[in-house]
Amino acid sequence: ELPPVYADRIMIEQVLLNLVKNGIESMGDIPFDRRHLSIQARVLDERMLEIAVADQGHGLPEEDVERIFAPFYTTKPDGMGIGLAICRSIIEFHQGRLWVEAGRDGGTIFRFTVPIEESVGALADLVKAGKIGSIGLSEMSAETLRKASAIHPIAAMQTEYSLTTRNPEI
Repeated sequence: ELPPVYADRIMIEQVLLNLVKNGIESMGDIPFDRRHLSIQARVLDERMLEIAVADQGHGLPEEDVERIFAPFYTTKPDGMGIGLAICRSIIEFHQGRLWVEAGRDGGTIFRFTVPIEESVGALADLVKAGKIGSIGLSEMSAETLRKASAIHPIAAMQTEYSLTTRNPEI
């Protein structure tokens, strides 16, 4: 069981939905049997929970690793370049961090952190003001995957959904 985190449920769900959608889209030209998307979570330390969304898509060139978070920069032919910039802003609002790295077997892994409920400290005023609250990540991630599958044309792909408190290597 993962500890609850302090976060705005809708905002974090939007981040997950964007990352899942991007992962699905990146695998559009990958053979069906190699399409694999996973969402994993682990306790990073006493203050933070780390969530990873990994795909087996075409990967990301090294020169794009930081540029993809810039507003209006896109690697997609039809992209607007605002999704990842918004995601990073949302995660930073929650005192977390969002970054990307290459997967061991190809594809990309987007990771972000959010504070664990007991470590909220600097976010206490936002919690008291009702702007953010405690959420259970397991329930939210399952809901996010259902939404992504419902709206995306490549919904029939293989999807692994796992949330664990162990330290999995993706």
